[in-house]
Amino acid sequence: MRSDPKEKITRILASEQGYSLIEILISVAIFAIGILGIAGLQIRATNADTHSRLFTEAYTVATDRIETIMLLPYSDATLVPGSELPPKNAGPGNRYNLSYTVVNNAGPTPPNNTKTITVRVQINQSILPAVTLTFTKAQVQDLTS
Repeated sequence: MRSDPKEKITRILASEQGYSLIEILISVAIFAIGILGIAGLQIRATNADTHSRLFTEAYTVATDRIETIMLLPYSDATLVPGSELPPKNAGPGNRYNLSYTVVNNAGPTPPNNTKTITVRVQINQSILPAVTLTFTKAQVQDLTS
């Protein structure tokens, strides 16, 4: 005896059951957790990039100040031992607080006749540490005379 094709299709459709609503909700929840994790990573990467840029700019401001100081004569008034430049805004957007101190090294042991200069650049409104660079400026004798 032959079965009716309509009856066969009805039987096949009745046995197929698809996904339940709970399975769909669980898969959406797992997907959402994954997307939130990726969003968190993106935020951290953006913050790290910003901090890196600010730190690089602060370091550039400090090295620029060092190069300016190195061009000054050893006896320049701004390099008097014990002098300290009060903090001033510097760099792109004036977002960096720049200061420096000068210490004279006139002791009997080397380095004789030198000045230790510490340049400090703090990033305004930031939790990042300050960039501090220390260098020594030597008194150069004029050899032409």
